[in-house]
Parts: sequence; structure tokens; C-alpha cells
Amino acid sequence: MVRLDPEKYTLKEYNSMDFYSVRIDNINILPSVKTLSDYFRQCGVIERVYVHSKITDGFLKRFAHITFKDKYSVVLALRLNKTLFNDQIISVKRKRTKRFFFKNQFCFSNFDLLKRKVYM
Repeated sequence: MVRLDPEKYTLKEYNSMDFYSVRIDNINILPSVKTLSDYFRQCGVIERVYVHSKITDGFLKRFAHITFKDKYSVVLALRLNKTLFNDQIISVKRKRTKRFFFKNQFCFSNFDLLKRKVYM
């Protein structure tokens, strides 16, 4: 469950944020936010860069989310799929869209609601 601030963004803005974002997989440990933004600046104006790290099965996995200012920049960024970045081939995909709705100032994604089991 993610707590959202309904005064900061409207519901329509929350639901449309992922249309301006891409996900970059298979990045190594060295690149920082600055090197990623320099590499993807050729696609358009970048609003945000998030670099995530998580350990699964004993291995460190790093991926990033980049949010652009317009949708055309996402199309240009998708062309960088399977290109070489810091001696590693990266995978660029559209960020998976989550739909949110407000209920008592909490935000639930549809995926979280589908995962719940109903016991009879």
C-alpha cells in the first residue's frame, strides 16, 4: 500500500505518469544518476531519474526508471534498447502502468487488489 498525497497531484496525473517513463534493466553497479541522464539526454528533456538496487537470489540487480517531459521522448528512448552502455547491453522498456484510485487517502494498485485471496 502506497500513501499518496491527493493535494499534490490529481488522480489523472498519477495515472498518466507512467506513460512518460521507461525502465532500464541490466545496468551495472558503476553508473550513477548523472551518467544515465547524460546518456538518455539525447532522447529529450528528463524530469526524474531513479536508480533501484535489490538483492535477489544472492545477486545484486540494478535497474532504473527515467521520466521524460513528453511522450515522444519515450519513443526515442525505446530505440536505445539493446545498445551498449558502460560495457553492458541494456534493455529499455516502457514502464509498466499501475492504475490507482483514492480510498481514505490511501492508494491501492489494481495489482495489489488482485493478489488478495478471498476465503469462503
